[in-house]
Amino acid sequence: MNTDSGIDGDTAKSDHSGNIGKIEMSADSSHNTITDIHSSVTTDGETNSVSQKCHTLELTWDYTSVQHAQVVRLAVEQEVGEIDDARSCAQVENNGTTVTVNIAAADLIALRAGANTWTRFVAVAEQLFNSADDLKIE
Repeated sequence: MNTDSGIDGDTAKSDHSGNIGKIEMSADSSHNTITDIHSSVTTDGETNSVSQKCHTLELTWDYTSVQHAQVVRLAVEQEVGEIDDARSCAQVENNGTTVTVNIAAADLIALRAGANTWTRFVAVAEQLFNSADDLKIE
C-alpha cells in the first residue's frame, strides 16, 4: 500500500487495517503537527461505491501569540466552502494560540490534495503575517 502523505519529506505508516499513524512536521515560522489521520472505507455491498467521506486528517499549527493564530485563521477560513467538492471538505478553527484544519475526503488522493492545499494556504498566511510584522505599519 502506498501511504505517501503528499507532504514533502514526510511519510505515513499504515497497518493492514488501513489506519494511518501519526506524522510530525516542522514549518519555518511555527510548529505544524498532523495529529490525526483516520482511514476507513465504507462501501455499499452491491455497488462497491464509497458512501461517505471516510478519510479524515487534522492539521494543527501552534503560534507564539493569540493574535498570530487569529490572523492566520481569518486568512485561511475564507476558503472554507469555496473549494469543497464532492470528494473533500475542510473546517478551520483556532483555540488560543493553535489553528486547526480538519479535512475529510472520500479517497486518499483527495485527502493528499486537501493536505497540500490547506498547508499551502497556512504557509502563505504566515508569510504575509511575518511580512506585515516586519514592516511595522503605523
